[in-house]
Amino acid sequence: MGIVARNGCRRTGDCQSWLGKLKPHTQELLKNRDLIAIDQDPLGLQAHVVKYDKENGTYVLAKDLLERGGLTRAVAFYNPTDKPRTVQIGFVDLELGGTIQVKDLYEGGSQFFTLNSSLFTITVPAHGCRIFRMTATERLPRTRYEAETAYLTSYQELSTPHAVGSAYYAEDTQCSGGMKVVNLGGHADNDLQWRDVFCQEDGSYTITIHCASFSNKAALIVAANGGAGQVFKTDNAKDGDIHLTLSLKKGLNTIRLYCDYSTMPDIDYMTINMQ
Repeated sequence: MGIVARNGCRRTGDCQSWLGKLKPHTQELLKNRDLIAIDQDPLGLQAHVVKYDKENGTYVLAKDLLERGGLTRAVAFYNPTDKPRTVQIGFVDLELGGTIQVKDLYEGGSQFFTLNSSLFTITVPAHGCRIFRMTATERLPRTRYEAETAYLTSYQELSTPHAVGSAYYAEDTQCSGGMKVVNLGGHADNDLQWRDVFCQEDGSYTITIHCASFSNKAALIVAANGGAGQVFKTDNAKDGDIHLTLSLKKGLNTIRLYCDYSTMPDIDYMTINMQ
């Protein structure tokens, strides 16, 4: 009895025959060594949304390659709409500075930019994606962390979140990345953790947490690297922002939002800047 492959082929020869019927362009994508290298990058990181354009519905996603906080990143431009879209982003938003080599992983070839070029612009076809490998001579610090890139300790999909008190990611076109985290708090494990806050040096950092929505009775506690938490009541927040100062270390840090005695506000994003 032959072994049935996931695509329905019963034998290796059948699979090879099926692959041979693919369009040449599709075959080239499947064999693209640069794309395979990104998929098999030793860091194994998931890309996060750097920019969501509410006007044209496009996304820019990025992730580090080879080294956290290093000089090489993969950048994807995604257009889920029915029309071609022009997508534009600043290199500073991609955390890249100096001279930047941009390699088109679909079309091949490289271009060189400097930070003075400021913006990178690309046209993405309808329901399409363009992926680039960007290598800079300078790495700039990340200043924005979207809530949808954070770890939720109590996240689950077996029961209704509101019934069991577990946080989840929810779409919201008014949020900066098109998503937010809701239903936080009520018990200590129902928290949000940014586990990949990379700092280039030790020091005091100004943190701003932007709340998407909250009631006057909501509260949250903010702690860094397992230290003592700072308590905030959202009725004292101005324009949905909570401001504080945290001491962070060089390298990776964890910033945790939690509250074991109250509901928490919905979280949109966090910004971080060294004082």
